[in-house]
Amino acid sequence: MKRLLHYSIQFAPALFWFFLSCNSPLSGGNSSETTNVAIVTQNGEPAEFAKVTFVHSDWISKTLQGISPVIDTVKADDRGTITTGLFPEEVYNIQIDHHNSTLFIPDFSVEGKVLDTLFLQKSASLSGAVGHSDTVSASIHLTGTSYKSSICSEGTYLFENISPRSYSLVAKSDDGRATIIGSQLLEAGARVEAREVPLSFSGFLLDDFEDGNTKSALGEFTGGFWYSFMDTILGGNSQLQWSVEPDEDGYALKSEIALDTTPDAWAGIGLGLSDCGFEFDLTALESISFRAKGTGTVRLSIESSTVDSISHWPHFGYTIDLQPQWVKYTITADSLGVLKNTEVWDSGITWKQAAQRITRIEFEASGYYSETPLIEFWIDDLRIEGVTLEEILLQMENQ
Repeated sequence: MKRLLHYSIQFAPALFWFFLSCNSPLSGGNSSETTNVAIVTQNGEPAEFAKVTFVHSDWISKTLQGISPVIDTVKADDRGTITTGLFPEEVYNIQIDHHNSTLFIPDFSVEGKVLDTLFLQKSASLSGAVGHSDTVSASIHLTGTSYKSSICSEGTYLFENISPRSYSLVAKSDDGRATIIGSQLLEAGARVEAREVPLSFSGFLLDDFEDGNTKSALGEFTGGFWYSFMDTILGGNSQLQWSVEPDEDGYALKSEIALDTTPDAWAGIGLGLSDCGFEFDLTALESISFRAKGTGTVRLSIESSTVDSISHWPHFGYTIDLQPQWVKYTITADSLGVLKNTEVWDSGITWKQAAQRITRIEFEASGYYSETPLIEFWIDDLRIEGVTLEEILLQMENQ
């Protein structure tokens, strides 16, 4: 079976968190104007002496270098006002903290805009714990912000009075290593206790879906997103529905697939590692792990541009018969293979060759190996080992 085109991307409705609602603080104007900006609490009162923090939009590179991501910090006056003449000229994140009221504005530039009034939201709190697989002192950072919490001796951490939004949680060791350990969606006023997660710097989390949307935890830094694909682009009739859904342990991605009756039928979901066409060298990959449940058969497929140059299917992967209860799978790199009697198999390509140009990770169902056309597939806690977050970001920088 040869596919002329590999996939048709379809996006699920994302539950993105918007901070500038109907009371948008941005209005038209000229950047040469210097104006006073009113900062108002969720109760409609002036946020006197509110702390305004300007944070580098390239937050992750500063954090990994051990450099504070904060550009500057200023305070509002006793009337809750601040002048735009104090704002930096570059693109940055704005973080405002005032007792139990907060606001976060990502990737803001004062150029071409005049701020009028900033309406704060009720702050949130986040607590959790990590299970140490590395005996090392570390802290937890919330992406894009100055929020930081030490991990105490019991492995717990706590953030209080923080801005409601979606975060990726980055753990940073005292010796400079960093990893993604989770994601979280915080709504205004919420007090969230996150589930315990492992702490290991030998790999990183790709996604745990706890932010409730289809942008991956890694995507906070690379733009990587989840998508769906199916044979309808080539005239097939397979169907697929998918979304991020609540489950007994937070959130997970659920997909329901009805394959066409032909042997060539195919459909699935995938994770693009970036949104800019970057290729990643994963030759150091030791394993990829995830939790899954459902019915039917799916195949983990690690997609390579090198394989695409031979044939768009199949890529190196591993076939899984799903179970109705959650099962943790750890697929080692040396167990990845291509399906026999295909053009890719006949080419003799090795995983080491393919691994140098990885672009995406997919979970596909196909009439080629699925005994049932109806597949329900849940996935959670997708993680890779052997490749570090620093290595991924350095590869992006060098492309």
